[in-house]
Amino acid sequence: MSVPATIEEFCQRHGLSECLPMLRENEVDLDVVRELSKQDWREMGMREPDIERLLAGCRQLPPGSFRQWGKANPVAAAVQHAMAADGAA
Repeated sequence: MSVPATIEEFCQRHGLSECLPMLRENEVDLDVVRELSKQDWREMGMREPDIERLLAGCRQLPPGSFRQWGKANPVAAAVQHAMAADGAA
């Protein structure tokens, strides 16, 4: 499975689309999502089953910052795509 490029994509993959307004309101992005505790999520009003789904999804994210592996690295993605097209990858 590929890495989500946006918090919206992350939420869609994990059945959390209804939480998007709350995430936007609290300025939660892919860099912040892993840093918040269960208590933080509870204080934002997230239901317990949604918290568990969110935390499970966070465990699937690669280590490091979204800015390292997300949309902020289009050159690496373009190189990987070109290599795959040439059969080099």
